[in-house]
Amino acid sequence: KMYAFSASGGILWKFEGASGRIWASPVVADFRDDDRLEVVFAARGQIFMLDSVGQILSGFPVSCDDELRSIGAGDVDGIGQLDIVVATTNGGPGDVLHALHANGAPVAGFPPLASGTSGCEIDDRCYLAGAYDQNIAVGDLDVDGLHDIVAPHDNAYTSIHSGSGAAF
Repeated sequence: KMYAFSASGGILWKFEGASGRIWASPVVADFRDDDRLEVVFAARGQIFMLDSVGQILSGFPVSCDDELRSIGAGDVDGIGQLDIVVATTNGGPGDVLHALHANGAPVAGFPPLASGTSGCEIDDRCYLAGAYDQNIAVGDLDVDGLHDIVAPHDNAYTSIHSGSGAAF
């Protein structure tokens, strides 16, 4: 269940359409460039986007790998609109990262392994394990003006990808 509370502590709305646990805190931002806040969260293997009154928006939920434990936002493809980024507990040889547009469609190059953009198949030097809880970061690491993604794993490794999906 997802609840929204007023500043005085009253329940504004609740959403009960998700099954399974919600690990990561929701992300609240204007994803659709409509000057209204949307709420994005992941429950087990699904990603949800709700409007400001708790109604599910078109394009969602999106089914993904189970179990999604980290969620973040950033303009990873550089088109000027926030994208949704999630990390899963699934480890190699599958993908750990997924990125979606605000309409639920995958961002080009994601998931990185399945789409062939990661570069991992070139030297087999990508060692994947599941991601920790709520620890994904999105920001411009290489000062190229585009957001990159960092997702620590539950071993000694970290996935670091550019907005194209390519591994650093």
